[in-house]
Amino acid sequence: MPASKGQNDVFNGQIYVPDICINYKGYEIRPKLDMGRTPWLVNGRKVDSGFVVVRNLIQVMPGAIWFETVESAHKAIDALIAVNGNVDAFWKAYKRI
Repeated sequence: MPASKGQNDVFNGQIYVPDICINYKGYEIRPKLDMGRTPWLVNGRKVDSGFVVVRNLIQVMPGAIWFETVESAHKAIDALIAVNGNVDAFWKAYKRI
Protein backbone atom coordinates (compact mmCIF):
# COMPACT_ATOMS: atom_id res chain seq x y z
CA MET A 1 0.00 0.00 0.00
CA PRO A 2 1.41 3.44 -0.91
CA ALA A 3 2.24 5.94 1.79
CA SER A 4 -0.64 8.16 2.80
CA LYS A 5 -1.68 11.00 0.53
CA GLY A 6 -1.16 14.56 1.64
CA GLN A 7 -3.39 17.41 0.58
CA ASN A 8 -1.25 18.40 -2.43
CA ASP A 9 0.22 15.01 -3.36
CA VAL A 10 -0.10 12.90 -6.50
CA PHE A 11 0.55 9.18 -6.94
CA ASN A 12 3.50 8.36 -9.22
CA GLY A 13 2.83 4.63 -9.53
CA GLN A 14 4.71 3.75 -6.33
CA ILE A 15 4.37 6.50 -3.75
CA TYR A 16 2.65 9.83 -3.19
CA VAL A 17 4.87 12.79 -4.08
CA PRO A 18 4.31 16.54 -3.74
CA ASP A 19 2.43 17.94 -6.75
CA ILE A 20 4.94 20.69 -7.45
CA CYS A 21 5.63 22.85 -10.48
CA ILE A 22 8.92 24.73 -10.43
CA ASN A 23 9.35 27.36 -13.15
CA TYR A 24 12.93 27.73 -14.34
CA LYS A 25 14.01 29.74 -17.40
CA GLY A 26 10.73 29.19 -19.26
CA TYR A 27 10.46 25.48 -18.45
CA GLU A 28 8.56 23.63 -15.75
CA ILE A 29 10.01 20.93 -13.49
CA ARG A 30 7.27 18.52 -12.42
CA PRO A 31 7.14 15.16 -10.63
CA LYS A 32 7.56 12.10 -12.84
CA LEU A 33 4.21 10.33 -12.59
CA ASP A 34 4.90 7.13 -14.52
CA MET A 35 7.41 5.42 -12.25
CA GLY A 36 5.66 2.04 -12.53
CA ARG A 37 4.87 -0.39 -9.74
CA THR A 38 8.42 -1.36 -8.76
CA PRO A 39 11.35 0.92 -7.88
CA TRP A 40 14.10 1.59 -10.38
CA LEU A 41 17.57 0.38 -9.43
CA VAL A 42 20.18 3.08 -10.13
CA ASN A 43 23.77 2.30 -9.14
CA GLY A 44 22.49 -0.11 -6.50
CA ARG A 45 20.03 2.39 -5.02
CA LYS A 46 16.24 2.11 -5.01
CA VAL A 47 14.69 5.10 -6.80
CA ASP A 48 10.95 5.60 -6.47
CA SER A 49 10.51 9.24 -7.54
CA GLY A 50 11.92 11.71 -10.01
CA PHE A 51 11.29 14.83 -12.06
CA VAL A 52 10.65 15.69 -15.71
CA VAL A 53 11.10 18.95 -17.60
CA VAL A 54 8.12 20.15 -19.62
CA ARG A 55 7.00 23.11 -21.66
CA ASN A 56 3.28 23.42 -22.44
CA LEU A 57 2.83 20.02 -20.73
CA ILE A 58 5.16 18.31 -23.25
CA GLN A 59 8.32 16.55 -22.03
CA VAL A 60 11.13 18.45 -23.77
CA MET A 61 14.35 16.73 -22.75
CA PRO A 62 16.25 14.68 -25.35
CA GLY A 63 15.65 10.97 -24.91
CA ALA A 64 12.80 11.76 -22.50
CA ILE A 65 15.46 11.85 -19.78
CA TRP A 66 14.19 12.27 -16.22
CA PHE A 67 16.01 13.43 -13.13
CA GLU A 68 16.38 12.33 -9.53
CA THR A 69 16.69 15.91 -8.23
CA VAL A 70 15.45 19.39 -9.08
CA GLU A 71 19.09 20.50 -9.20
CA SER A 72 19.93 18.01 -11.96
CA ALA A 73 16.85 19.18 -13.88
CA HIS A 74 18.15 22.78 -13.59
CA LYS A 75 21.49 21.59 -14.99
CA ALA A 76 19.77 19.92 -17.95
CA ILE A 77 17.72 23.03 -18.71
CA ASP A 78 20.90 25.12 -18.65
CA ALA A 79 22.55 22.67 -21.06
CA LEU A 80 19.55 22.64 -23.42
CA ILE A 81 19.51 26.44 -23.51
CA ALA A 82 23.30 26.59 -24.03
CA VAL A 83 23.03 24.49 -27.20
CA ASN A 84 19.86 26.21 -28.46
CA GLY A 85 17.92 22.95 -28.27
CA ASN A 86 20.41 21.01 -30.44
CA VAL A 87 19.80 17.41 -29.37
CA ASP A 88 23.16 16.15 -30.64
CA ALA A 89 25.08 18.79 -28.70
CA PHE A 90 22.92 18.48 -25.57
CA TRP A 91 24.60 15.37 -24.14
CA LYS A 92 28.10 16.86 -24.28
CA ALA A 93 26.89 20.13 -22.78
CA TYR A 94 25.00 18.31 -20.02
CA LYS A 95 28.12 16.40 -19.00
CA ARG A 96 30.17 19.63 -18.94
CA ILE A 97 27.81 21.63 -16.72
